Amino acid sequence: MTSHETVNRRYSDLQTQLRLVFAAEGRGLSEMVRTVETQIPPTLSWELRAIAHIRNKVVHEGLAEIPRYFEPLCKEALTTLKRLKAEKKKANQKRAKIAVARPAIAKPAAARPVVAKAAVAKKRQMSAATKNPAHIKSATKKPVTTKRGALALVPKRRKAS
Repeated sequence: MTSHETVNRRYSDLQTQLRLVFAAEGRGLSEMVRTVETQIPPTLSWELRAIAHIRNKVVHEGLAEIPRYFEPLCKEALTTLKRLKAEKKKANQKRAKIAVARPAIAKPAAARPVVAKAAVAKKRQMSAATKNPAHIKSATKKPVTTKRGALALVPKRRKAS
């Protein structure tokens, strides 16, 4: 296998694993890493970005010689992804067992609290009123223009007794 083929094969294996394990989206390995960066360890993120960098140099800039650390880096990243896949699968199975062991108990219709329509309407009025600063009494707040020209309500200072 030529260096081109080796690099592309390793690259596509890593892309496939990212898609399968983390449902990564993107056109290349770097974009995929960016979409799942919060879900993977920082060292794995760094390894995948380094691999993508080397692959882009080989394919687009015609790098003649692949660095010696490329193969071990790819293997390590691939084994880490497979380990994360196994951990994720194990966690999902554990979650499924818990869900089966504890079925959800629905409340009967009679036990649900009944709220009067008038109380609900009053709550809506109150929440609408709190969103509008016009309801605030001028005795407690005074209008002030901010530096940007916006109007803000600031509490009035109380006089010392």
